[in-house]
Amino acid sequence: MLTQQTKRIIATATASLAGIVVLSGCHLDMWIQPKAKPYYQSDFFRDQQASRPLVNGAVPQGTLRLNDAYHTGYDSSTKLTPKIPAQAVNSFASPKEMLLRGQERYNVYCQPCHGKVGNGNGMIMQRGTGYWQKVAASYHTKRLRGIEDGHIYDVITNGYGVMYGYASRIQDVNDRWAIVAYSRALQRSQLGVPKSPELDEKIEESATEAPTDTTADTRKGEQMKDAGNSYEGEVKTEADPGTSNDTPGVKGENN
Repeated sequence: MLTQQTKRIIATATASLAGIVVLSGCHLDMWIQPKAKPYYQSDFFRDQQASRPLVNGAVPQGTLRLNDAYHTGYDSSTKLTPKIPAQAVNSFASPKEMLLRGQERYNVYCQPCHGKVGNGNGMIMQRGTGYWQKVAASYHTKRLRGIEDGHIYDVITNGYGVMYGYASRIQDVNDRWAIVAYSRALQRSQLGVPKSPELDEKIEESATEAPTDTTADTRKGEQMKDAGNSYEGEVKTEADPGTSNDTPGVKGENN
């Protein structure tokens, strides 16, 4: 008969053997590699940085970005593009479709801070600024009205000040340009109609050239009255408010 101590020894040996069998089935193939991880230190390079700049001629997988202005908001000379690139405009069926898409994306990502009309008075600015004490930019300042379209695109992509970039959230380049177009529409909606001397002059000329002869209208009214006298029914004619029409067979509008 086995003693208690012998049983413990056998149980311990069995458990150890089972553990060895289980662990022998695991492997670390390719788990531990002498590879360089992003932003880690590396002894292989002289500057000790594992992250390396792209070599000349490298392109992202899947697309080839030939139009710098379309993808970055800057042209090949690193200047902000003044207008929305044609490639972005042509990606939509019509300008109206582009504005509607921009409005939808704006209401999702921009309205909470910048407000529905772009005045910088969104709900977050009203209730959520807290310790930031920062006010979202209003699109209706003189500086932003005259800024390049590429600047707005760059701010959407990379952020500005305390505003973080939205490139990871608005991944479609065309959606960013659609927001730019809608932002411009918001700016124009608050400008009103500027006074134009040329337009005033045209309005005055058209008013002067308008016909003022009422003889034809008077003759037409008399003919309708005569027709009413010979027609057994109701013929409606225009009567002055507050007056009655006593012509037999003719019923005025006020009767």
